[in-house]
Amino acid sequence: MLLFVLNRAWTYTDTLADLAQGHVNATASRGLLFGALLLGVMSAWITRAMRGEPVSGTRVTPSLLLRCLCGGTLMGWASLMIPGGNHSLVLVAMPLLRPYVWVAFAAMCIAIGAVSLWRRLLHARRQREISELA
Repeated sequence: MLLFVLNRAWTYTDTLADLAQGHVNATASRGLLFGALLLGVMSAWITRAMRGEPVSGTRVTPSLLLRCLCGGTLMGWASLMIPGGNHSLVLVAMPLLRPYVWVAFAAMCIAIGAVSLWRRLLHARRQREISELA
């Protein structure tokens, strides 16, 4: 919340737009924020490497790429339906108790719950099929 108040929205598209328009100060501070975010994301990997523990990644398959593409497309499409985007939704509108926020939040929770339930049922079905074949 503090970063949002200090630096407004700092999506990468805003940063690229500021860079294209020559706003160096805004780009520099957002670049530092992005670097901190990237360091946070990679901190577990860096820690494992420093300890000498094996560092493994996820094998990229065509089905994984397709799932990620579909998920990203769905998330992008859904974010267009939220006024102001996710950062404004969570950091500004939720604390102000705006009604549209709770509808959007409920829709996200229901969608996440439905997909989680569907995946759990699909996994159980596959396990039953595997046990029947064995």
